Amino acid sequence: MLVFSLLMSTRYIWWRATTTLHFDSSVEMVLGSLLFAAEIYSWTILVLGYIQMSWPLKRPIAPMPADQSTWPTVDIYVPTYNESLDVVRDTVLAAQCIEYPKDKVSVYILDDGQ
Repeated sequence: MLVFSLLMSTRYIWWRATTTLHFDSSVEMVLGSLLFAAEIYSWTILVLGYIQMSWPLKRPIAPMPADQSTWPTVDIYVPTYNESLDVVRDTVLAAQCIEYPKDKVSVYILDDGQ
C-alpha cells in the first residue's frame, strides 16, 4: 500500500508539472505556482514520512532508578467538555490506579465549568 501510494502521488505530481502548469496571465502564474509549490511540499513531507516509517528508531528502554525517591513527579490532566459523570469518574479512577508511587502522581480535572 505504501508503494502504491508513493507511485500514485508521484504520478500526480508529474501530471501536474507537465500538463496543468500553462498560464495565460501573471495572476494565474503566481497563484498556480503557489499551489504547485504547496503540492510539492506536501509530496516531500509524504516521502519523508514514508522513509521515517520504513526505518523506525529502536531505542532501548531506560530502566527507572531503584530508589523511588528520585523518580520524577507525574501530572495527569483529564480534560472534560460536556462529559457525563460516569466517563469522568472512570477516567479519573484509571488515572489514579497507574503503577507509580502515589505521592508522585497528581490528577487534575480540567473542566470548563459548565
